[in-house]
Amino acid sequence: MKKLVITTMSAAAMFIAVEVAAQGGMGGGAGGMGGGARPDFATVDTDGNQILSAAELEAAGASGMLGRVDADSNGEISLEEFNNAPQGGGGMGGGMGG
Repeated sequence: MKKLVITTMSAAAMFIAVEVAAQGGMGGGAGGMGGGARPDFATVDTDGNQILSAAELEAAGASGMLGRVDADSNGEISLEEFNNAPQGGGGMGGGMGG
């Protein structure tokens, strides 16, 4: 009986993990780079000024990152803010977060 319960719980956990991954992770918000994947700063910083603007983040599908990483609330993300932001726990949006 224990093996049946463990097997059933394992299968359910695997199903949930696959569904979450398919929906783009557990990030906060609609659309974007979910699944815990964090974009490369230099790739998103298309003008090379060491600052990620709202437009650059939106173009990269990571607009939800602005509200979580913009520590000084100036509407952009500096390289320092980017490097100091916690990684994991949801990536760049899209998924089950709020």
